[in-house]
Amino acid sequence: MEHPASARTPASDQHLVASLRDPGSDALVVLLRRHADALHDYISTTVADAAVAEDVFMRVFVRAWSELTPRRMPEESALPWMLATARNAALESARVRERESAPVTSDPRRALDGRSGALRVALAKLTEREQRIVELCLVEDRTYRQAVRLTRSRKRRGLRTLLVRQREWSRAAVATLRGNANG
Repeated sequence: MEHPASARTPASDQHLVASLRDPGSDALVVLLRRHADALHDYISTTVADAAVAEDVFMRVFVRAWSELTPRRMPEESALPWMLATARNAALESARVRERESAPVTSDPRRALDGRSGALRVALAKLTEREQRIVELCLVEDRTYRQAVRLTRSRKRRGLRTLLVRQREWSRAAVATLRGNANG
């Protein structure tokens, strides 16, 4: 099997995440290179202490390797999940170091509004839905799962509702036909 980094065209985040735990895969390295600058920009705006920021950064990639799956990615990019994980790791660090001077910023909007360089560029490349997921997780303090649910397409929900109703109608029609056949 060809490794993601050796492919002629860059592998999608979906493909990289699917192969994260494959033996010999360099998918985590590729994801790290792809999203490191944006993550570093975000973390450095939310965590004042450089050592804590480095710890948060590393925890994101450890969690990605152990927890991230394509099903957790509603779109193509792993960045929204990574940013939400970084925020959670920063909050967790702040709780552990409750009395230290390296807390997570009290205003999460500042971290996104004041973004610079790589984070701004990376966020601009995300789909509108992925950008909304980032905002819900980082600004509105939603969990990643909640953010994904809140951004589901109404069209998908409408189609799902239509399919459920169609099944109900079909069952009712079959029951009616069976009733007429027995009667």
